[in-house]
Amino acid sequence: MKKIFDRFKDIIKGKYHITIFEFGTCEGVQTNEICTILKNSSKNFEYHAFEADPRIIPSFKRNNINNPEITLVTKAIGSKNGNVKFYLSKGEEQRPGYSRNVFYGSSSIRKPKETLEVWPNMEFDYTIVESIKFDTYYDKANVGIIDFVWADVQGAEIDLIEGGQKAFSNVRYFYTEYDERELYEGEIGLDQIIQKLPGRWSVVEKYEYDVLLKNDNLE
Repeated sequence: MKKIFDRFKDIIKGKYHITIFEFGTCEGVQTNEICTILKNSSKNFEYHAFEADPRIIPSFKRNNINNPEITLVTKAIGSKNGNVKFYLSKGEEQRPGYSRNVFYGSSSIRKPKETLEVWPNMEFDYTIVESIKFDTYYDKANVGIIDFVWADVQGAEIDLIEGGQKAFSNVRYFYTEYDERELYEGEIGLDQIIQKLPGRWSVVEKYEYDVLLKNDNLE
């Protein structure tokens, strides 16, 4: 099995200009790694990064201060435009004489469900954030073909896809987290993700809780 970053290097081979979308960047560690790969490969690229959690955005900016190619969008991605309830994850792993905040990266526009059973120390609060459809942003950004989408939207895959039918028709590769459990209310599994995507998609490689998909309608 190839690691996802090795797969990404294969995807960008032979291309001069690369367009990347990332939904749910968290602190932007993988964002920085992808940008480093692109720069080391002497690629011309644009990077659209989405993160709605106001607590994490300062860390994202610090981690990517040397990546001016990034357009940071501080909105949730969803199936509609407008304000939505955004469930903020929190909680600490605690052992005698030790604790650390480990649950800050699981926020979602979907209400937690089995998440609270799997990780009993995780807690949620909520705030109101602005949501935008992938299609709405795609039309405004006028980006054409998108080479690679990375999505970590914590159970809101259906919202991303339903709000991005036009955009996904122009996406070559889609790397997304998925889970067959309903960790968040209404979460869908891998088969449903593939069925919801427009056109024909095939699995390039499965990882433990992630999958790389290829749009077979695009060369």
